[in-house]
Formats: sequence, structure tokens, C-alpha cells
Amino acid sequence: MKACTSISLKHMGSISVETVFTSIVTRPHYNGIAILNSYSPNHFEGGNWNESGTCSGNVMPIGDGQLVENKDKKSMHEKQVMMGFKRCG
Repeated sequence: MKACTSISLKHMGSISVETVFTSIVTRPHYNGIAILNSYSPNHFEGGNWNESGTCSGNVMPIGDGQLVENKDKKSMHEKQVMMGFKRCG
């Protein structure tokens, strides 16, 4: 297997979501509904998570009825929805 030295955030997100849902639906006797919330507002101070930023707790989590608006997150969400509908039918 060839080593992967570079992967985009979008591809990484797709892989992780696929892994989570595959793990859930392949469990023996699973017949429930799975909802994965994979979005949160940016909440790091002093830089992003991969740039030595820290999660200080000063930014409140997203609340009911609020929506995270971000081009990359919207794209990942659309891909997840499409994957889900493909599998359902």
C-alpha cells in the first residue's frame, strides 16, 4: 500500500464519515437510526487547531436553531447527505 503524504480536509472528512457510518451499520443486530453531527463553530484562539491554537472555552457551542456557515463545511455536509440518500434507496 502506498503511503499517503498529503490529504485534503475535504477528503479526510469524507473518509472519517464513511468509517463512522460503516462501523455503525455493520454492527450485528443494528436496526437503529444514526445521526452524526460533524460540525462545530471555529472555537480556537491564537490560531487554528493545527496551528498551535487552543480551545479556551470562551466560545460557546452552537445552540439550537443556529447554523454553521462555511464553504468547506457546506460542501462536506452536501456530500454526506448525498451518500446517505444513495444508501437509502
